[in-house]
Amino acid sequence: MAPRDFVRIPKQPPSRSPQRKKRKHIRVNGDMGVRLRQSDGTRVASERIHNVSLGGIFVEMAQPLPFGSEVDVQLTLPQTSWPLRCTGFVVRASMSSGHNDAERPGVGMRLMGVGLREMRLLAEFVEARLKT
Repeated sequence: MAPRDFVRIPKQPPSRSPQRKKRKHIRVNGDMGVRLRQSDGTRVASERIHNVSLGGIFVEMAQPLPFGSEVDVQLTLPQTSWPLRCTGFVVRASMSSGHNDAERPGVGMRLMGVGLREMRLLAEFVEARLKT
């Protein structure tokens, strides 16, 4: 593999809490639109991404999709004019309406099928958000 085929991935800083976090990647504010379509085509929705990492996204939804749902994801990063397309797998669904992520209504999705070019752009987006 040529050096240009590598993606620089920001690392999660060590947790200061006694309970170790399960996350592999840093999450940043991802206030942007996303278009979701269930793989069977039964539901299409335009929603808002609350946060994003290289491994997944949290999408605010009044009517969250059930755990295990597979969806086609389209999101446009600020530095691109075309949508990033991949598959999302719902790993967490929340119906609450609190003020933090654990209580926010929506779904946590693992991103799958992200190409190298798209992963680089996602890494650049995360890194830029960390600097602000």
